[in-house]
Amino acid sequence: MLLLALFLADHAEALKGKLYVTGGFWDRIFAPTFPARHPHMTVCVVVSVPWTETNQEHSLLLTLVDADGQEVGPKIEGRFEVGRPPGSRPGDTTMFQLAVNMNNVVFPKAGDYSFSVELDGEPQEPRAAFKVVPSPAP
Repeated sequence: MLLLALFLADHAEALKGKLYVTGGFWDRIFAPTFPARHPHMTVCVVVSVPWTETNQEHSLLLTLVDADGQEVGPKIEGRFEVGRPPGSRPGDTTMFQLAVNMNNVVFPKAGDYSFSVELDGEPQEPRAAFKVVPSPAP
């Protein structure tokens, strides 16, 4: 499998083979104080599944880490299975989209953070990297 995209959005939904995104591809959260609580965010994941790996169960692990690689927030574990769509031919790949909506994620301090993905226990690149920074003065 190949991780095609991993990014952050204000909100997203995965529905009928499409990813519907509002306010996507940002890399900064502004916080007035720390620890900071972000009210809502979505981690968007798009995976290309080869023909030989369709119709079987796979695992996905999504982890929030700080700049030192320490887990600091939600750790989402799940399983998924991608079928072969009608009209598929041997060798075709199929895309799998996932939108993980999260409420009230806490960031202990300002700094660099990222979400990482493992597929079937294998770490994937890229990461969804972002910064949490103090709000600018008015």
